[in-house]
Amino acid sequence: ARTDGVLPDKAYIYFNDGQGGASKQTMPFEGSLFTYRFMGVQKTFTYYVTAGDAVSDTFTVTVRTRPTIKEIKVKTVFPEYMGLADRTETTQTGNVSAPIGSTIHVQTTADRPLAAAQLETRILAADEAEGSPVQTIGMTLEGEMTATGQFIIARSGIYSILVKDKAGIGNQAMLSQMVALPDEAPMVKLIDPSKDMAVAPDAKVALLAEARDDFRLRRLELHLQPRADA
Repeated sequence: ARTDGVLPDKAYIYFNDGQGGASKQTMPFEGSLFTYRFMGVQKTFTYYVTAGDAVSDTFTVTVRTRPTIKEIKVKTVFPEYMGLADRTETTQTGNVSAPIGSTIHVQTTADRPLAAAQLETRILAADEAEGSPVQTIGMTLEGEMTATGQFIIARSGIYSILVKDKAGIGNQAMLSQMVALPDEAPMVKLIDPSKDMAVAPDAKVALLAEARDDFRLRRLELHLQPRADA
């Protein structure tokens, strides 16, 4: 607060949160002004200042809460060659774990009408102290409180959902993990017969094989190659 004329010895600030929480505090004189700092404000309140016989107007400090994310739905569309059905899950964390090349569709629902929304992704690696630059991806508003966006998972890292309400106030960003899973080559092992064998031309030979894959086996084929002198 700045005063004109004769400088008073003291200035006081009076504030009230509208619920009976009235208070009076002395304002220290710093430089050429009387000052007071409000810390950790949680509620809307009014205040006025007195200095000597002068009384200021009454002012209002309005506290606006940040929008929050109520629900996150993550749909994973796997690479076409894998032949896997899409996977949809509702999560509180937004964490994603999917094979490299998967498309991740993110749908978020806030607690109030939104004006804008976006995704921010960042790749992290063991040899990168701060990771790669942030990539910003716009989200499409669907209805008043829902937004959707997508990205392709290529490397592991983190992503955030950022929304703003109609007043232009943004949410507190929450970091979600995105884990890129490599698709390892399938493993095939011939169990029986376990060694070369000689049989009659019209003999039937039973084969036992074992096949494994980290995601899914689509088929197992047997290829025969007759000997040139057979």
